[in-house]
Amino acid sequence: MSLLSFTVFLVSVFSFFSFLRPAPAAYEPKEEGILLNAAVLTDLHIGPRNPILQHNINKAFRNASAAKDGLDALAILGDNTMDGMEQQYSLLYASLTAHSKAEHNIVVVGNHDLWGMGSYLNGKNRFISYYNQSTDSNIDDIYYHKVINGYHFIVLGTESDMHTTAHITNAQIGWLDARLAEATAGGRPAFVFHHFPVGRVLEPERLEAVLKAYPNVLYFYGHVHRALGANTYTQAGDSLYYIDVPNFDGFSDDIFYYRGQGIQIEAYEDRVLLRARDYIRGEWLPDYEYSVPLV
Repeated sequence: MSLLSFTVFLVSVFSFFSFLRPAPAAYEPKEEGILLNAAVLTDLHIGPRNPILQHNINKAFRNASAAKDGLDALAILGDNTMDGMEQQYSLLYASLTAHSKAEHNIVVVGNHDLWGMGSYLNGKNRFISYYNQSTDSNIDDIYYHKVINGYHFIVLGTESDMHTTAHITNAQIGWLDARLAEATAGGRPAFVFHHFPVGRVLEPERLEAVLKAYPNVLYFYGHVHRALGANTYTQAGDSLYYIDVPNFDGFSDDIFYYRGQGIQIEAYEDRVLLRARDYIRGEWLPDYEYSVPLV
């Protein structure tokens, strides 16, 4: 039995006793006519630092999955593990298997996920292997895309380990260009997921030029460990929006605190509504809502 299978088994055994805890309260979209419902988290940093963290992650996956009409996607934007070790990946995907009821789980690679493996190639291969095993997917590179309810989810990934900066090759930029053309052709928005903000990408002007070339592009990122605030939503072009998702684990400047927050995506015919949510407590944070009109 592989480590992943054994960890899934253990987590499933513990989950069997879930009747001892109350089920998370179901939550509804803000308005009628929703076409897509997705939850976005980032920077879980699963590792040995904090034994309470795994409990909070499991609880967040359950609460996110409690959408009244079902959750179309749960996305995690990188630094899913502390340093890419096999035990950490096993915990991540065992928790997703046991606690996420989303139709699709989308996982992005972060810089921490590539550490501890001796080389970038080893880290990349481990990321791809675990994702494919655990989601019945067949991705063959660090970047990939999915179409869910007619909406395109485009996942970017660094192509070398530059520690805290991303390296995106011209080949990946060209691939992104083609995916955005497909995604936005019918007037629907494109959701781009990357661990890094554009400013932390080598030669960022290449990436931003492609993002600005198409309408209705929403670029979600983590990495910077910033709380909800004035920088959470930024309009960077006529219809390009940057969404700075708060780090889940609440680790910043060597201080631990429990955040558990993320962003809910609600797509409607004429707009995308972004709603901050506390996924540990199962509560909306109405001061941090943002509506993106589609053009």
